[in-house]
Formats: sequence, structure tokens, C-alpha cells
Amino acid sequence: MLLLRLLLLLTTTTTYYYYYYYYYFYYYYYYLLLLLHTTTTYYLLLLLLLLQLLYYYYDYYYYYFYYYYYYYYYYYYYYYYYYYYYYYNNNNCYYYFC
Repeated sequence: MLLLRLLLLLTTTTTYYYYYYYYYFYYYYYYLLLLLHTTTTYYLLLLLLLLQLLYYYYDYYYYYFYYYYYYYYYYYYYYYYYYYYYYYNNNNCYYYFC
């Protein structure tokens, strides 16, 4: 008998809280939809989307900028390396044509 009363109490409280949260979920969902239909929120969400896209493209071009920046200095370094090597060898007459 005690088990039956406990089971009944448990089912009534769970159904009560289920309907309580169900009601509040739809209550806030309704106000959220009402907020989304306003023009200011619509433009704010559009601005947020635009900022997210700009951040994505900024990240994309930032990566490629540093990629080309690295290769530019890589070839720059080797250009001067061979230039000074050639200049040093020519001035010291390591080649036959000096």
C-alpha cells in the first residue's frame, strides 16, 4: 500500500513538473518568436551573420597572406645568398673569368 502511494505521488509530481516546464517552454518560445519577428532583432541577426562571414574571410586571407609572406622571404633570402656568393667568388677570382 505504501509502495502504491509512493508510486502515485511520484507520477503526480512528475506530471505536474512536466506540464509546468512544458508551459514555460512554450511561453518563452512564444516570446522568442515575437522577438525574432521584430525588425531590430532581424537586422541584428543579419549583422551578426555578416560579421561571422567577414571573420571567416579575414581568417582565410590572413592565412594566405602569411603563406605568401613566408615564401617571399624564403626566395628573398636565397636570392641574396646566391648574389653574395657570386659576388664574393668574382671578387676573389675563384672563377676563370675575372
